[in-house]
Amino acid sequence: MHVTVNVPRRAAALAALFALAACSADLVQLEPGIALRGIVADTVGGHAVLIVTPEAPADIEVYYTSPGEPTYNLRVPARDDSLVIPLARLRPGRTYEYEVRTINTTGNPGPISRGFVTAPATPPELAALNLVAQGSSSSPVVMLEVLTTTYAGFVAVNGFGEPVWSWRVQGNPQGFTVRANGNFVFLDGANGLYEVTPGGAIVHQLSAHFDANHLPHHDVVATPANTILFIAQDPRINDGVYTVGDAIYEWSPETGGVTKRWSAFDFYDPAVDVGGRSSTGDWLHANSLALGDHGNVILSLNWISQVISISPDWHTIEWRMGGPHSTIALDSAAAFQGQHTAQVLTNGHLLVFDNGRDREGKARNSSAKEFANGHLVWTFTPSVTQYDPYVGSARRLVNGNTLVFFGMRDGFAGAVGPMAAYEVRPNGEVAWQLKYDGGNINYRATPLETIAGERSVSDGRFALPSP
Repeated sequence: MHVTVNVPRRAAALAALFALAACSADLVQLEPGIALRGIVADTVGGHAVLIVTPEAPADIEVYYTSPGEPTYNLRVPARDDSLVIPLARLRPGRTYEYEVRTINTTGNPGPISRGFVTAPATPPELAALNLVAQGSSSSPVVMLEVLTTTYAGFVAVNGFGEPVWSWRVQGNPQGFTVRANGNFVFLDGANGLYEVTPGGAIVHQLSAHFDANHLPHHDVVATPANTILFIAQDPRINDGVYTVGDAIYEWSPETGGVTKRWSAFDFYDPAVDVGGRSSTGDWLHANSLALGDHGNVILSLNWISQVISISPDWHTIEWRMGGPHSTIALDSAAAFQGQHTAQVLTNGHLLVFDNGRDREGKARNSSAKEFANGHLVWTFTPSVTQYDPYVGSARRLVNGNTLVFFGMRDGFAGAVGPMAAYEVRPNGEVAWQLKYDGGNINYRATPLETIAGERSVSDGRFALPSP
């Protein structure tokens, strides 16, 4: 659907937000505001966007809202004659009013243009996830890595459990990160890495076959240098045996350059550093990547139940926790097995999702665990025992809560309990819960503050004026 807006219309509620900047008497001395040549609201690609064309280069400011919804605001710096501006977090099927204006180099706003856009309905394959939310989420959206018989990709869900953004992949969704420019980088298990705008456009790609037999897998992370780190397979002939280890590569999307930064073969011995699931075809099974607190890199090695810190210069393993040759002693009752999403928190503690895959009896459950120098200082297990032998995540939120995700259907590959995400307070209370039953296995849940740079500027009701 395309809607072209040419004639501005009065809308007092939203116009009041713009008027705040116009109250200064200094504005009369500024250069005249820049008019908009045209606005097109487009929902054909499944994401609502505004295609805005100013008469001259200028920043574009947008407000949008719907009855009973917050008012969202974003400002986009001028880059081209026409800008594609995503309207993120629209609830499916709802109609939103938007207002758009330019801001010139001296800060003077141009005239306001207004229009309406109706968010696309939830696609059937996402409706089939049967998402049900309870409680109050402190994260504006949660990104799920979804794999079903009819859908594979990334799905952002709001606090009501409604899909508000999505992007398909052809293989398995295996991690994502957000660049400084606000774009996502998704890892598609079949095709490699894609940099994707919040409007759904692909701007850069790294093929899964960027280097023979070095297939990217499991996780990616953006660096302060505006590059992308990712895990990849690293096959070698080791003592006459073909062995597939793991490596970390660095990708620069703008230049296309790819550099190998680290290999497990330089620090581990396939004859000694092994676990019960290690094989020549998959020796360590690295499965999560995170930045540390001093330029170091945190890597989870699933098959040996170990988390390590790699030094900023890539030359040293600073510490090993869990598994063979651990340099940090773990409390015997706090050991983790088959862990996912290892990360060092701002307080220096280590947070992991402990799958507990090879434990037996009552100890065979999955949980989130936080460690300080090897001592268990916080843990969460749902009131009804849940056990995920594979997948899952634990993410600390900025308010101190933790988002814990169990990604396997009850009965699948020995799992116990539903697929569910829990936002948990430090005292263990569940503030928000999301359950769904689409497919058998889904990877992770990651909290996001924004999708396209939008921010909520009011939480009161907004009454759409009559046309």
